[in-house]
Amino acid sequence: MQRREFLKTAAITATACSTPELFGLEQFEADFSPAPAGKNAQYHHLTCPRNCRDACALIAQVEDGKMTGITGDPAHPLTQGTACVKGHTYAMHLYNYDRVMYPMKRVGKKGSGKWERISWDRALSEIAAKLKEIKAKYGGEALTEFVYSGNEGHISKTIAPGNFFEKYGATRLVRNPCDWPRYVGTPSVIGTDFSKDALEIDESDMYISWGSNEAYTAVHWVKFAHRVKKKGGKIIVINSVRVPMANQADMFIQLRPSSDPAFCLAVCKFLIEEELYDKEFVAKYAMGFDELVKECSLYTYGELAAMCGVSVDEIKVFAREYAKAKAPAIMHGDGGQRHFNGARLVRAVTFLPVLVVR
Repeated sequence: MQRREFLKTAAITATACSTPELFGLEQFEADFSPAPAGKNAQYHHLTCPRNCRDACALIAQVEDGKMTGITGDPAHPLTQGTACVKGHTYAMHLYNYDRVMYPMKRVGKKGSGKWERISWDRALSEIAAKLKEIKAKYGGEALTEFVYSGNEGHISKTIAPGNFFEKYGATRLVRNPCDWPRYVGTPSVIGTDFSKDALEIDESDMYISWGSNEAYTAVHWVKFAHRVKKKGGKIIVINSVRVPMANQADMFIQLRPSSDPAFCLAVCKFLIEEELYDKEFVAKYAMGFDELVKECSLYTYGELAAMCGVSVDEIKVFAREYAKAKAPAIMHGDGGQRHFNGARLVRAVTFLPVLVVR
């Protein structure tokens, strides 16, 4: 962008902020401005159903049947009185003037934007007739669900659509294709796809953000990381991009995308050669250790460092700090598994806590 274009865009943005009616925002401000609690205010406890690992507990303020505010529940151990940006805007979403509230049927060509409002009875009967026609002509498998996450409520996501598609005999969709690498990779090492509870982070002295972007996808994890550092612990960020958490980290390791296995192998090599791993635990509980030792011997630190785009010193410093920590917590994000050989990537990361058990 040229400087002239930047200044022009900034001026337009500033004008829009000061003159909301230009963009149709006057109704937005009138509908969603916060209101102080009145005498008839009621408070309802609810759980955010968005696709997020935090599952925040929220408290909605309702007056005369309308939500007038929403906050995080201070009694919830994870939310602790705060909600993310999406949580704070639930009232805006609920009463948005662009929200579709009734069945609408297209009356023009696709893309023409011409719709008419129809009744629920008509909408349901027409949809049912079309579904019966498809099944009669082509069989139930001709219909497939095209849904993913969004709202994670058990009824809206699992029970209702599941029962419908099963009864219809439709082709079912693997609902979480991007998660299967974790479901395969992690259990192949530790027997389960689950590890620590987020609340256990308070017991850690090292927070390792690995392939995660907490500032956008798990905002409540940020305060746990800050607690670790406040108690004298360290924050380490391992990612292919410089996420916001990297600016607060004691060490940022920027790996080449999908090169995590090479980095993990280098760390394992250092832990083994420097005898920094938990020998007693490995001898008693781990299988395949000799194969890991052999694999480590096939590469030099220089070769592995070149594969993942970092220096040998970065690998060794991280490995030494990781081995020295009393309770390191690897908070592994979802990004790494959404690549070719994602299961192997997740599997490689899971090797580290097996070698360094606390």
